[in-house]
Amino acid sequence: MGSLADVPVPSCLNLNKIPPSVKLMIAQIQSIEKRQYREILKAVVFSFERSSIDGSKSFSQLPEVTQLTGSVIQIIYSGLYELITHAIRIPQNRLKIDAVKSDLAELKFPESFISDFASAVMGPKRTQINLRTKELLPRFAKLDGCKWRIDITISTTSMKKVIEPCITLRLTVCKGSVHLFEVPLVKFHLLRLSVAKLLKDMEDLQSRPSIKLD
Repeated sequence: MGSLADVPVPSCLNLNKIPPSVKLMIAQIQSIEKRQYREILKAVVFSFERSSIDGSKSFSQLPEVTQLTGSVIQIIYSGLYELITHAIRIPQNRLKIDAVKSDLAELKFPESFISDFASAVMGPKRTQINLRTKELLPRFAKLDGCKWRIDITISTTSMKKVIEPCITLRLTVCKGSVHLFEVPLVKFHLLRLSVAKLLKDMEDLQSRPSIKLD
């Protein structure tokens, strides 16, 4: 097999460069049978559906089912996992099967193995992977309610006349907790301007053709 050094970086699979784990996997995968490859790919997809390989019966049985050594299984498993990770970062409606197959061919993926991989990232299993991945996404608490008032400090023990407005905010989040805090009017305006700038930057970013979401 030739070197991967001069292989073009696949564009559809969202790779900036070919990861070392993928290079090792491509070298090992040339010498295994299709049934062995399918068993390893099945275990990788199973780990995405369950989001962990810990305690996975499918993974632990690979040496017995494939008759391959543990080191070979780990190399192929890691490379396939890396490729699928990059593939599922792309929205399913933007991932084209012909482009995926072309990228795998550029990586010198065995031709008879390509269809199974494409099915894993675009077939019925992809829907289950998407649902499980969405469940595990980190989320901030949602804002359920916001009450506010403006207080004006007329004087303090150290100053006779202040006349400084201050906004008191009472935020209720979805978990039921309540947060009460004060924000000086100057800081509130700074926050408002920062949020407006951030929203504008996001709008400009999304308008770029290279990253525009469907």
